[in-house]
Amino acid sequence: MGEAEALQKELTNVLKKFPMFDGILQVVDRVGLELNIFNGNENTDSAYGSRSPSPIVTNTDEKRGIKRKFVDEEYFKSIQYVAIKKIIINYSIGRVAEEISILHELRGYGNIIQLLSAHRYEDEVILITPHFEHDKFRNFYQKMTIDDIKSYFRALFEALKDAHSHNIVHRDVKPGNFLYNMKEKKGILVDFGLAERLGTSNSYLEKIYDIPNVGTVRFPSVVGQISIEPSQSNKPAVKRIRTLTASKKGYVDLDPKGCENKPGWKANRAGTRGFRAPEVLFRVQNQTCAIDIWSAGVILITILSHHYPFFKSTDDADAFYELGILFGKKLMHDLATQHERYFRTDIPLIYDPGLQFDKLLHTMRRDLFPKNDKQLLTEVHNAIDLLQRCLEPYPSKRITAAEALKHPFLLS
Repeated sequence: MGEAEALQKELTNVLKKFPMFDGILQVVDRVGLELNIFNGNENTDSAYGSRSPSPIVTNTDEKRGIKRKFVDEEYFKSIQYVAIKKIIINYSIGRVAEEISILHELRGYGNIIQLLSAHRYEDEVILITPHFEHDKFRNFYQKMTIDDIKSYFRALFEALKDAHSHNIVHRDVKPGNFLYNMKEKKGILVDFGLAERLGTSNSYLEKIYDIPNVGTVRFPSVVGQISIEPSQSNKPAVKRIRTLTASKKGYVDLDPKGCENKPGWKANRAGTRGFRAPEVLFRVQNQTCAIDIWSAGVILITILSHHYPFFKSTDDADAFYELGILFGKKLMHDLATQHERYFRTDIPLIYDPGLQFDKLLHTMRRDLFPKNDKQLLTEVHNAIDLLQRCLEPYPSKRITAAEALKHPFLLS
């Protein structure tokens, strides 16, 4: 079966369960797990149409058991291309309902994906959103100029500012969830499947992990490579950077303080490896919107260093190894203490002081620091200052999205 036939078969299966779209939708392409659908309307439009969606209303078809939420029909038909996200419910329906509720609450914001319609039939839910024409991150992140980087992060921090103003944390900020159009210089934050409202206690909002009374994460004698690789010409420059790609020997202990008296810790660890903030790795219970800012900082250092992914941890031990080399042993110990944890390691390359971002980037990309262009050099140092404020290990000191938008790098 060819790709076109497979797509058509999948659409046919969708229409059997959601017949209200029969004769309206036609498969165009697949993007990841989503179907890009043409809705039969000949009017081209922008990603969101000429106006924001009206409040979602609910309609129930008891005969087919379909529960659906949708914007007004006129607005729906004004958009030429839409995307369908199909969700198979293999956990509580509450998580899906929360994603829909969050998208409903965030309707009307220009840098956040807008929910057009949500439908359920038995164990399947489909979310319909406007299709946003975007470029693949891997195809442009090494080609971005300083102005491109500014435009990208203005859009990203606008999206985070709007979400955070509602006390909503995305929890999975990464290039694949921030779609960006290089030509239009527009971006939207998508996939709120892991998002949560701060202060909620619903069990379906969290991926809960019990931390045993004594938790030890140990490195085997050899662990796979980590992707912070300096170029051959810079290879001798910084031994600690070079050894991030080599085998790692030793161990890292992560124990809850006073663990002998505590039954076990629960914490939300949802997110993508390589983009999770230290407080997520330390399994802190009271996490904040600052975890999204850390993830944005990881994207920034990825772009500045031309290395993607920048952190390539295969497990928590790898992640602590990377952070230990980056920030140094004392800071990691102090950070663990603040989070009521112990951090211990015998890895020789985790020592003080940690690496400085400007020296790290200079080792990895000397072309980023032109000697004969003072204006560009100033811009680069402003970008590094913003990077430091995003990758601040203490969440209470980390810059907010609103503050980031006022940072000299994004204002200039």
